[in-house]
Amino acid sequence: MAANSQYQKEVNGYLILQELRKENCSRHVLAEHLGIQPSTITYSVGRLMDAGLVETFGPAVSSQEKTGRKQELIGLKKNAGKVFGIDLLFDHYRAVIMDLSGKVLEQEEENFDFNALHVIKGTAESFQAISAFVLDRLEGFHTDIPVKGACIAIAGIIDKNGRTIKASWTQGLHDFDASALIQKRSYPVFFENDANCTAMKYLSERNDSFVYTLVRQYDKHRIPSGIPTIGIGMGIVLDGKLYRGYSSRAGEFNSVYYHEGEDTMRQLSLSNETLADFDNNGGSLRAFMVEFASNIFFISSMLNPRTIYLGGDLEKWNEVLRNVLETEYCGKLQSMQEEGVSFTFLHNTRFDAAFGSCCLLLDYLFHIPSPSNNNSGWNDRPSPLLGDV
Repeated sequence: MAANSQYQKEVNGYLILQELRKENCSRHVLAEHLGIQPSTITYSVGRLMDAGLVETFGPAVSSQEKTGRKQELIGLKKNAGKVFGIDLLFDHYRAVIMDLSGKVLEQEEENFDFNALHVIKGTAESFQAISAFVLDRLEGFHTDIPVKGACIAIAGIIDKNGRTIKASWTQGLHDFDASALIQKRSYPVFFENDANCTAMKYLSERNDSFVYTLVRQYDKHRIPSGIPTIGIGMGIVLDGKLYRGYSSRAGEFNSVYYHEGEDTMRQLSLSNETLADFDNNGGSLRAFMVEFASNIFFISSMLNPRTIYLGGDLEKWNEVLRNVLETEYCGKLQSMQEEGVSFTFLHNTRFDAAFGSCCLLLDYLFHIPSPSNNNSGWNDRPSPLLGDV
């Protein structure tokens, strides 16, 4: 009975925190919105204040107030916590720091100096070094605000536990266990596929279904030998929930035209030499767009999403892709549009993965804990936000 009582206290606390993420409101309004007794709201708000998560913001002015005395507005405490969202690429990173309300506190991008780090890029050693370097650097910002967690986005296949990287070509990893790196931090750190993270930036409705196609072009002179200059990820959201797949492989893309041979570091039927020649050969770029678009239509016919977001480096090639869609796939495009599915070309997407990593982490911190220990993914684990409160 005591365990059930403690669990209900936690649930009430997270329900209140979820409401306060939307807007500040009084105890009276919280009770109405959540259907919880006013006395229970008062008790729970007191616990959240003791935990340093919420504070008062002056009297409420609302026609909904039914008491004679004006009630105080309750809101998330400004310095209650911060989270790190990191887009970790093979030679540089992009990072966003948010407070618990989702306000961006910092945003930065920086190249790695592998000589100073004394590691060779594209190795497990370099991955550990650059991950630690970024976390150390971000911890130096806004030191008066406690860190509540970090989510690191990388190109690759990440296990559902958020700590095992099954494969990442660009980082040179295979079945890499990041637990030792994570244990050095006083806050939870998770890894996630970069396309999955980008999708989270655009998830605003519970019933939304869409695909975020993340295409990245790498400098052939700077990536490790044998790595394709084009990387493709597809973040899938179905009915308002990020879809990771049965074996956590959703997010990474493989063309239906690619038949795996000796070279396993491929996503397309096009050769790595063809992919590396985009800047000099318009025919190579168009051939890529034709194969890419064909796969998109196939995926759309299977999932029936609301929209296909086109992000990453597709922005600089959007005229070529538009032309391919309108000429090579005119009939398919029309049929898709008649079904209410659209293409959405995105702009200024450089920080999408870092921003989305913060969103994913905030959802994890504020989610209502499950009474079951059978967690299906890292963001279904018990949140540390309330701790022992």
